[in-house]
Amino acid sequence: MKKSVKIIKIIILNLCLVILFVFISDLIIYKTTVANRHSIYKISEFRYKINPWYLDLEHYFTGTDDVYKGRKPDGLEFLNKTPITVFGCSFAHGQHLKYNQTFSYKLSHILKRPVYNRAIPGSSFQDMYEQVQNDYFYKDVPSSDIIFYFMIDDHYRRMLIYYTDILSLSENRHLYLDRKKHFKQEKLNNKLVNIIRSSYTFKKINEFYINNYINNDKNADKITDLTTAIFAETRKKLEAHYGKKVNFVVVFYGGGIKYKDILEQKLEDNNFKVLD
Repeated sequence: MKKSVKIIKIIILNLCLVILFVFISDLIIYKTTVANRHSIYKISEFRYKINPWYLDLEHYFTGTDDVYKGRKPDGLEFLNKTPITVFGCSFAHGQHLKYNQTFSYKLSHILKRPVYNRAIPGSSFQDMYEQVQNDYFYKDVPSSDIIFYFMIDDHYRRMLIYYTDILSLSENRHLYLDRKKHFKQEKLNNKLVNIIRSSYTFKKINEFYINNYINNDKNADKITDLTTAIFAETRKKLEAHYGKKVNFVVVFYGGGIKYKDILEQKLEDNNFKVLD
């Protein structure tokens, strides 16, 4: 009996030491990251999370001048024309730009068509998919015949990592292909797992793992298969709702996109247009 009690005490003591070590590690990583962060960016508070929190995309596109909110539609004076929809991250959004400097504004006024800018800074493919599977998207965005997605080199990482940024408090939505290549969305309902994932030490380890996973050429097919599946499922949702085919254009923006040739071939095999 005494031996059992002693073992339990040792286990509890070691568990407390591990928790203390992780907490100190979290504080160091948080403060170091904050110290190196540019002043133009918001700094989130230090905290752990029990329940998952995702960016509220339904109320994100306010059309204000807040660089952390979504753009208003461009070219509404051309409402008699069929609109175009744009997805992507800060480059498509035009973060820190004036409205008349963005791609969506320029495209709208060149073609004299409405352009709905649904890009989200810091986002990736899954935030596009999340929008098109919800009714709020179709209340805001009329039936489009051309869809643009602007892809940069970091979108693979954002697709796979739990938090886009170490200081972020919002999880990334996780889409994956199971062993039979069925398309699924992960649900983060385990409170203990959520707390662990919100640890800054875990975020740092996860970032290291994902970067190595992406840079391992053996994973090229898995990464590009998932990316292609998200685009295909997004188009499927759009066409089902619109009741018509859409022209879907994926733009490779900037350099450094890994496995670009492999992804381009898979997208073109699935009838996507690719611009590099």
